[in-house]
Amino acid sequence: MTITAIHAASAARLRLLDGGPRVPRTAAVRRLDAASDRPISLLRAPAGFGKTDVLREWAHGHRGPVEWLALPDEDSAQQQAAALTGLAARLRETPGEAPHGRDAETAAVVVDGLAHLGAPEMRDSLHALVDALGARRLLIATREDSPLPLPAPIEPVLLRAELAFSEAEAAALAHALELSLTPETTRSLWRASAGWPLGLRLLLRHARAADRSEWSDVAQMTDAAGHELLGTLLEGPGARSLLMAAVPERWPERLLPVLADPSVLDDAARQGAGWWERSGVEPVFVFQPLVRGVLRTAAGEELRRETQSRLARESLAAGRVREAFAAAVDARDWELARGCASRDIVEVTALLGAEPRLLAAAPKSVLRRDPLLGMLHALGLYVQGRTAAALSGFTAMVADVERRRLMRRALPEADQVWAQGLLTVGLRLLGRYELVRPALRRFTGLLEVALRRTSELDAAEDLFCTESAVTALLLGDPGEAIEFLDRRPLRAERRKRQHFYGDALRLLALAQRGEIEAVRAGVEELGTRVLPPGFAQSFYAIPLHLASAQLHLEAGEPEAARSELELTEAHWSTAEYWPLMLLARIDVIWAGEGAAAALDAFAAMRAEQRGRAGISPALQAELDAQQALLLAAEGRVSEALRLLPERSSRPVTVASRALLQLLAGSPQSALRSAEAALSLEGRSPRRSLELHLCAAVAAHRVGDERRLARARSRIEALSVRTGLVSPLAAVPSAERRDVFGGSQPLLARIEGLPEQFPAPPERPALTRKELAVLHDIEAGATMAESAQRHSVSLNTVKSQRRSLYRKLGVSQSSAAVQRARELGLI
Repeated sequence: MTITAIHAASAARLRLLDGGPRVPRTAAVRRLDAASDRPISLLRAPAGFGKTDVLREWAHGHRGPVEWLALPDEDSAQQQAAALTGLAARLRETPGEAPHGRDAETAAVVVDGLAHLGAPEMRDSLHALVDALGARRLLIATREDSPLPLPAPIEPVLLRAELAFSEAEAAALAHALELSLTPETTRSLWRASAGWPLGLRLLLRHARAADRSEWSDVAQMTDAAGHELLGTLLEGPGARSLLMAAVPERWPERLLPVLADPSVLDDAARQGAGWWERSGVEPVFVFQPLVRGVLRTAAGEELRRETQSRLARESLAAGRVREAFAAAVDARDWELARGCASRDIVEVTALLGAEPRLLAAAPKSVLRRDPLLGMLHALGLYVQGRTAAALSGFTAMVADVERRRLMRRALPEADQVWAQGLLTVGLRLLGRYELVRPALRRFTGLLEVALRRTSELDAAEDLFCTESAVTALLLGDPGEAIEFLDRRPLRAERRKRQHFYGDALRLLALAQRGEIEAVRAGVEELGTRVLPPGFAQSFYAIPLHLASAQLHLEAGEPEAARSELELTEAHWSTAEYWPLMLLARIDVIWAGEGAAAALDAFAAMRAEQRGRAGISPALQAELDAQQALLLAAEGRVSEALRLLPERSSRPVTVASRALLQLLAGSPQSALRSAEAALSLEGRSPRRSLELHLCAAVAAHRVGDERRLARARSRIEALSVRTGLVSPLAAVPSAERRDVFGGSQPLLARIEGLPEQFPAPPERPALTRKELAVLHDIEAGATMAESAQRHSVSLNTVKSQRRSLYRKLGVSQSSAAVQRARELGLI
């Protein structure tokens, strides 16, 4: 290997990391060798990560010639560009040729210390250098976290993570320095430096200078190394700015004006104390962990709180409520924290979902004095799974607010509205639905009065409407949910995901009611909007996907509906309205795979949610009705009827029971049940259509033409107005023309619609495994003997027997054998 044109500054950079013996950077060098097929290899890491070291080691093992250009840190963009241009000129004078011989390697060019990547002249000079390479390979080392100004993107070969010392390299360096450190101490020093080569060398240097008795005091060595690295920065005029910048994990570039001396961060980067990350959405400065700990200790509690308070106010002014709230809590500025929560409670609750212990350090006096912060603290307890403590916090907060209101005998104020609203949500989350309805009613009344008296709640009115709508949906009242959503205030600008939550909820409420045409129009209108990035995968889009899945089912597209619901799967275990998700999933499976598969899926999915809080009686009735209909579709009508209480007046229960009575061969009972339910008010269009269908089929079977004609006209009007089609599948194919008569709109809608409850085949189709189980039963084998014979578990045999009994319509083995013989299966 021959290295030419090495700049004198390289030696200075090598001495920076010298500090004695060196360890081979084998892994990093191998990565460079493995990238030999790339014309350009990029090493990108902050100062002190040994980029020059790795390049030197690689170059010494490279068998071809290496042209090396080291660019000093202090050079301007113009000076570095001129150096690149000069190098390009030299390369053009001696064009690289393809290597000859088995052991020959391509010539290489190393540019070490490249900076000023955003300067226009740097782009032109780099283009000239790349054009002059010929067959040579180019290796570039830079500190800047910005893309190379080249036409094609260049993926880095070595980044900070690959250039950091591994634990084994740290131990090897300690051994080379002849330090008799224990593995635990070496590991502690390596962790304290986060693998940063320069920081680790400094720590080991202090360990070598310390007495053996002090080697275990890692904190002392860390402090000494940090101060040595910072040097004069802690003594200069920018020291206070440096201490402030180390308070948060990352200092955003947009907040540089907060610092009295912003240039101190660039100085810190040049000394290796930290680096700028510019490849993300927002440029931020990050301190090395070794340095940040020293700076935070030096800053002290008073400056730390002052900094966080200033950051909170700056973030709030920029509309970054989540960041502002976290900073205000860290600053113990409770008034500002409350202001952030009032500004955008959704952002704050989302933050608490990710960091539920954020308010753990808030004094009890503050939580008692401020109901909004008290509620947020209780919400954090709930997220941690401490439901009893959360409920205690909610109720104590409400009691304290009510006590103060009664003492003043005043009209409702903002605090009382917050307390009541959050108590309503708390009861809902805990599954105490016997209390949710009165709590919602009281909250609605308080809110109406408070909105007329104060503007303090205006910013949260959208949240109040959407959460009230969610409560109504979970109470089984989509009509009331739509009323709440119709009161939402119009926003001048909607930029965040939660701003479209109400739109999605309204579509779900319409789908629950069976207003399919309205859902279709709403989905199309929402599709014309520019939704925030990631909205489709977010929690706020779940109602939209459920509504869209219903649209696909009405169009006879179960696979498209399944694809829509796949976007909600990430939220299945956490979403509060999982019963609505379960109903939608089972409908899709029923339409695509049949009732048997849907019944198995229903049992499995319901079991997955067994540990969740209770659901409302209305949604429980919906789940029971769906399970009953699945059983009926499998021919288990008597078992299905037992799931539906005879005295229940819920529309879904009455409609499902009337349909089961038809399937059981009792049209008179079905007709009475349906007509009795149709006299009640408050039904959704979907339930009305289902009841009219039952009445029509029953009237046809008993020969009552007058009732049939009346029901037929209602069915046609409802189906055409709403666009609802799927309930019509309950009418058997053989009776559809008689039931719907000459109604061409209805006949056109049901054309090709498969029967929802087909007559069971006389001879059921058994799988190979079920036939094997049947023969075992006939031979008198026990379940244990069957399991051993077929090399399966006992539970598997039990499951197979249950499936066999279900298909044969029996409940025991002797009956199964008898029925199988009757059908000619054995």
